[in-house]
Amino acid sequence: MISPCARRSHAPLWSIWVFCFLSALPACPARAQEAVEVAPVAPRANDEVEEIVVTISKREESLQDIPASVSAFDASTIQDANIQSFSDFATLVPNVTIKGGANDALSIRGISQSFTSQSPVALHVNGVFKLNNSSIQTALYDLGSIELARGPAGIVYGRNATAGALNVNWEKPVSSWQAKGEITGSNLDAYEARGVLNVPFFGAGDERLTGRFVLQRLASDTSLNNLEVKRGDGSVSVYSGRGTLRSEIGDDTTVVLHGQYNKRHGFPIYGKPLLGSFPIGHLTTKPFGIVRADPYQGMELFLDDVTNAVLARVTPEATSLRGLAQFQCGRPCPLPQLTASVRSLLAATIFNLDPAAQGIDALPIEGSPKRVRSRILDRAHPKGEVYGGDLQLERELPEMPGFGPVRLNALIGWEREANTQLADPDGSELAILDDVQLNTWETLTGEVRLTGDGDGAFDWIAGFFAFSAKLDAEQATRTPFGDIRVLQQRREKGYAPFVELTLRPLELFSQDPALKLELFGGLRFNTDHYDRDQTNLPTPADCTPPFCVRNFGQLAARETFSETTYEAGARWFVSDAHMLYAKFSHGYKGGIVELIAQDSTINGVEPELIDAWELGWKGSWLNDEVQTALTFFHYDYSDLQVPQLIQGQVLTSNAAAATIWGLEAELRWQPTPVTSVSLSVSHLDASFDHFCADDAFQDTPVDDPACPRDATAPPLDPYNGLLDLSGNRLEDSPPWKISTIARHTFPLGAYGFLTPVAEFSWTSTYYRRPFNVFPDDVSPYHRTDLRLVWADRSRRFRVEAFVQNVEDE
Repeated sequence: MISPCARRSHAPLWSIWVFCFLSALPACPARAQEAVEVAPVAPRANDEVEEIVVTISKREESLQDIPASVSAFDASTIQDANIQSFSDFATLVPNVTIKGGANDALSIRGISQSFTSQSPVALHVNGVFKLNNSSIQTALYDLGSIELARGPAGIVYGRNATAGALNVNWEKPVSSWQAKGEITGSNLDAYEARGVLNVPFFGAGDERLTGRFVLQRLASDTSLNNLEVKRGDGSVSVYSGRGTLRSEIGDDTTVVLHGQYNKRHGFPIYGKPLLGSFPIGHLTTKPFGIVRADPYQGMELFLDDVTNAVLARVTPEATSLRGLAQFQCGRPCPLPQLTASVRSLLAATIFNLDPAAQGIDALPIEGSPKRVRSRILDRAHPKGEVYGGDLQLERELPEMPGFGPVRLNALIGWEREANTQLADPDGSELAILDDVQLNTWETLTGEVRLTGDGDGAFDWIAGFFAFSAKLDAEQATRTPFGDIRVLQQRREKGYAPFVELTLRPLELFSQDPALKLELFGGLRFNTDHYDRDQTNLPTPADCTPPFCVRNFGQLAARETFSETTYEAGARWFVSDAHMLYAKFSHGYKGGIVELIAQDSTINGVEPELIDAWELGWKGSWLNDEVQTALTFFHYDYSDLQVPQLIQGQVLTSNAAAATIWGLEAELRWQPTPVTSVSLSVSHLDASFDHFCADDAFQDTPVDDPACPRDATAPPLDPYNGLLDLSGNRLEDSPPWKISTIARHTFPLGAYGFLTPVAEFSWTSTYYRRPFNVFPDDVSPYHRTDLRLVWADRSRRFRVEAFVQNVEDE
């Protein structure tokens, strides 16, 4: 119950005080107290594992009956696990990791998001497709459920995706008065206040119009200590509000309106020029310090970019790093020799600056990766704003001959997101390289579905999905040799008609066959359009060479991608307690176009395709005291989209092929009405079958014999030679992951209930890039979270104390 930003800290998070209350309004009848019962401390009536009903398949199904790998958390589990961010959620789900960064992108079964391509996970809120997850991150409070389907995103989901689909459902309005509020305080100077009001506008018990409204206010200091700003300048501040209006019109029509508004300040992003044993406060000139780079925020890449831009004016022959190497050495040079050869030139042309003359003390950074020295907040301030809403209609249609009862679902959603993002890649006091980005997204989504849950042997869904999104962005980069301004416009739109059918063949001959067998399948016809325009604005006319930047002019690209995806499978209900299923699916994620600033060319990225097999078994044991799920999957990938650093720019490439297989085991155990345990264990083997790529951080240029150079490729790409990565692990794909959460409620008689909750997760080594070398590796780590919840006898009040990341690692 703290800031999502603060929770990403590596430091332990411990509560100073927490006081939460839950109450009914004075006019509320006694029945309302039952409606607002606090799940974590309320013992269940029996020792059966509570059934979870999921809607991610676009129809209501029991989690134990759905023929797919789905992890679903209901409201009580969300509260037990204190899920406040994507990282909290991913900790408990098998074969899921967080890529990190500002958006906390999900990586599922080794399939992660490139920095420039669309997400491989189809994101939804209340069933409405979201292009980005910004509107989800501040909405993880007062939830009805969170559902995550692992595997190609099927037929009926929003935009087709290869890794999976996520659906976050807000708590629905009910026909009784309710109010609840929470106040949280913790270290990192964090506090949070949240409240919910549920209103039956025509009185308790009347479903004609009900509403539910949520307000949140949170603030915290960041875990990154910027030594160059005043206290509080790097803090996080979030205001969030949302509302739901629900109206039941007669017995057959329901209309729902959702709306939300989120505003945040803070979330600064800094470079960290501290690796190994060479901490510096800024780039020094005596001697000129070169810091080995983090793959995503690299000093050496920064050095390369500066060198290229300056020498393009000073020495026309040296218009590139390759040209510089030939100019200085007479031949291609290893990177350490190359950087040494240009130090004096850089010092003379750019960094012959006296920090003291600018009022800056060139102090070193103490030995902590969470300490930086940056003055970027003196020049800009990060902020973000997201608002939008959606309208949904559900209507039961008259029974259609041959189709049985039919349900119509229609929705339309709109959202606008505006962000000011900062980056200080050099991580220093000096304005050597400051990056400010202004991004504005607008997204329009629509979907129409007809669903037939037939009384006979057929169930079916048929529908049409469409979306349109546009990005207007301006990027301003301040450098010692001039300011670079880039304008970008991006347009994405797509549509997909789809149909899904379930057949119980034996019910064609008998209404109650002994063999409970179902066959299912579907088709989806996907079309995606991708437009991108970019303009590099010229530097001021009065700039003095070499402090001017070449103007690349305007670049434009248009592309259309189409693919038919499909799924076929069968499930067999062996008994009332056990179900087996097998399915095959062909998935697709659209391609993209990128603009290469270095040589004014277009980088076309083909769609990503996947053929996936999945076998699963779900069972209940000991009179539903134990529920289990076991899954085996095997993926064949074509044109897997992988991000790479090429000439200082993050670009996406298509890997030739990759194979992924794995196992997932999940268990839910309710040994007593007041005790519950959840456990998941997953194994993942994800490797490239064939992939040639350039590593910008090689010390010695290499041309692997297994990766012949494309004679038509630009001479500067790659500049360090191709490596054969066949057999390497995909990024963000730990081989093993274990997570568990357990709770037990102690009744205290007149003093209420006391519930301790323990959560533990362990993840094995994985890599952040496909090159599988240091410093890309993430060492094995484990995390323990502890909570202690007290509630009074009426369960209207509760107090919680917690410690996040007990290990402090």
